[in-house]
Amino acid sequence: MASVSWKKLGQVNPKGDLYLLVVFSNIMMRKEMKVENHGSVLLTAPKKMLDDMEDVFNGDLPFDSVAKSDSFRNRWGGRKGAVLECRKIGKTKSLGKIGLTKIIKTQEFGSNTGSGAGAKATEMFESAACWMTALAYKHDGLPEDYSLQEKDFDEIKSHVETTASQEDTFKFLNNNPDWMRSTIKTANALNGSNKFKNKGFHFYRGKNIVNVVEKHFKKINKEEGRPFSNLNKWTPADMYMCECDFDRKEITSTANFADINAKMQQLIDDKKLIGVSLKGIGSGGATISKKNFIGGPAKQQRRFTGMRAKSLFGSMDVYFTASPGDIEVQFRATDTAGKTWQGEVMGESAKHGKIGGGVLDNVLKSALGESNGLFVKTGFSKTSAIAAAADTLDSKILKLANDNKDIFEDEENITLDTISKKDKKWKFAKYLGLVFADIMRTANITDANKVATKLYLYATSESDKSAPYIKVS
Repeated sequence: MASVSWKKLGQVNPKGDLYLLVVFSNIMMRKEMKVENHGSVLLTAPKKMLDDMEDVFNGDLPFDSVAKSDSFRNRWGGRKGAVLECRKIGKTKSLGKIGLTKIIKTQEFGSNTGSGAGAKATEMFESAACWMTALAYKHDGLPEDYSLQEKDFDEIKSHVETTASQEDTFKFLNNNPDWMRSTIKTANALNGSNKFKNKGFHFYRGKNIVNVVEKHFKKINKEEGRPFSNLNKWTPADMYMCECDFDRKEITSTANFADINAKMQQLIDDKKLIGVSLKGIGSGGATISKKNFIGGPAKQQRRFTGMRAKSLFGSMDVYFTASPGDIEVQFRATDTAGKTWQGEVMGESAKHGKIGGGVLDNVLKSALGESNGLFVKTGFSKTSAIAAAADTLDSKILKLANDNKDIFEDEENITLDTISKKDKKWKFAKYLGLVFADIMRTANITDANKVATKLYLYATSESDKSAPYIKVS
């Protein structure tokens, strides 16, 4: 079996978490992993690496960035990252040290079977959209019951580059008639739109121009203080249509998000480069919508409707709620060890991914002012520092719980003694949730609505700094 790559570790799984979290959780829970040359082993990592992983999950450290800039990959890539100690269960003797990319790509890392099937299907669907859209462009549309032949892809292969091979994509489509129909509808919608059609387009999924855009995104994201935790929050484009006769420096010379977003829109308007977000198409037809276009329709504002929690002691979760759409952001400790804390946006029949403490901190400061940032209010510099100090937070939790009693649905007798008996994971998660609730309690309604809008737009890749793209749904 193949080993995991740095690219795979930095990708987001169908649950919205980085695959790096698999490694972290398995190490902390003493769960075996398969590695090269040694089979199934227990891995032990130095504290510094574990701390850096926590910072990545919490949005305090980028997973990857431009060359020679600080990131998890730059700290632990290459020979300097061969620090994971391998041991067999029940044995004290070390089998040696390895780096992260010596771990075998099993199901939990998105292999082709089992729990990784969802990630593989995503890759296949997105690659299929490239091949079938190229075919639709060649034939000026396709019947929805089109019978795909191997020779069809041979005719267009010079116009398509995808992470899935031509052969695998063909097999996938022929073995999945629902995806075939969905992909044909997508392809026909794009072919039928004069606004976004160029006979000179090439179609890319994870290749070529995609890598140019991603690399420059990392550079700008670092220089602007990492407003995005990952590329998908800047643009959720799954496929790029490109007539790549323009100078790549038109993209790489841009200095900030305002600059690159304006350039990306100009390239869309000129039908030179268009990012496309793909959604499965059911029994209805496919529609195309424009997202984040400069001068486009005003983005829908959200209203803050409150903070809530089932109880103080019965759970670790705290919910931020907004309308319209019955939106909830569930903030909780997201790892078994209780060292990472994130919000997951839910509502309008869909989940919209994770929001780490670092992103929340930026949102609060931009909406409420620098003095109301999450970390300013806690007195800690980052989320992992709060986790490390969890046992010192009892009295702070007591005060916050009493000040924010109205968020709890159940009435409880809140005492310092009861709090002190809770474990570190509960204290860590509950403290951060209560700090956030307290910030919102003291905010005026106008500013609170700004927080609601910014959180939702970030989660849906429609923030003020998100890139323009089109969505087929």
